[in-house]
Amino acid sequence: MSDPLATAIDCMEAALKAEPLAVKQPLSQAVQAIVRLRDAAITDWRADPTPAARARLDRVNAILSVAVGAETPMGGLKWKDMEQVRDALCGMRDQGG
Repeated sequence: MSDPLATAIDCMEAALKAEPLAVKQPLSQAVQAIVRLRDAAITDWRADPTPAARARLDRVNAILSVAVGAETPMGGLKWKDMEQVRDALCGMRDQGG
C-alpha cells in the first residue's frame, strides 16, 4: 500500500487543479487516504500513548474534519478548506510525517 500522506497530498493537489465538476473523485480519494493516515495514527497512539502520538492523532483528526466538510459542502465547493487541508498535509510531510 502506498504512503497515505503522499497519496492525500497528491489527491488534494489534483482536486485543487480540477474543474469544479471533476473535483469529487480526487477529493474523495484524498479523504480515503486521510482516513488511512488517521487509522495509522490511532495504531501508533495505542502502541505508544505518548503526548507526541496523541498530538499527531489530534492533528490528523482535525485535517480529516476539514476535508470531509470540503467534500460534502452545504453551499458549494469549499476551495479555501481544500487549500487548508493540502497545506496542513504538506506541513505534516515537511515535519517528517
